[in-house]
Amino acid sequence: MPENEIPENNSRLRLAVDILIFTVIKEKLNILLIKRKNPPFKGQFAITGGFVEVEESIRDAVYRELYEEVGIKDIKLHQLHAFGKPGRDPRGRVVTVSYIGLLNVDSVSPKASDNAEEVKFFPVDSLPELAFDHENIIDFGLHELKRIPNSFDIVRDYFTGPFSSQDLYGLYMLIKGDVVNKLAFQRLIECYLEIN
Repeated sequence: MPENEIPENNSRLRLAVDILIFTVIKEKLNILLIKRKNPPFKGQFAITGGFVEVEESIRDAVYRELYEEVGIKDIKLHQLHAFGKPGRDPRGRVVTVSYIGLLNVDSVSPKASDNAEEVKFFPVDSLPELAFDHENIIDFGLHELKRIPNSFDIVRDYFTGPFSSQDLYGLYMLIKGDVVNKLAFQRLIECYLEIN
């Protein structure tokens, strides 16, 4: 049977997690991808992730998969969205809960392990062919990351120490790849800080 075909008798619903790890390298927004070691999509790049085990929470599965596949731990992640279109995984009916994080590349040293043959950061505007529906998940994550002020909690995690509104403004300019109105941005930050 071709690896992308869903077996007709496989109607069992499975739960998975996928993790979008963004960073900035050479003034460009990048995402961490793994090259899959096993079928399906062996040899293709994908987002880090895997199946949730029966006795674990979704959040525990996220951090376990992140550590097992790329050796990253102790980072802050935010739940993004659930994806469950039938046929998104050739192994059967799989719903995935995605998480997102933006981190400083100097604070991590990802390394391939477990199901990953290789681990690499790619500029978001120059991605390889991706496994599963991961292109859609990344597009969704990028859209959310660019939403101001909705993504403030995610974006501020990039800074490992104190930061100014100018630092935050500069990071959003890079993420959006566009000019952000500085006065409107400052007002949004002030409103956000008042609420939080």
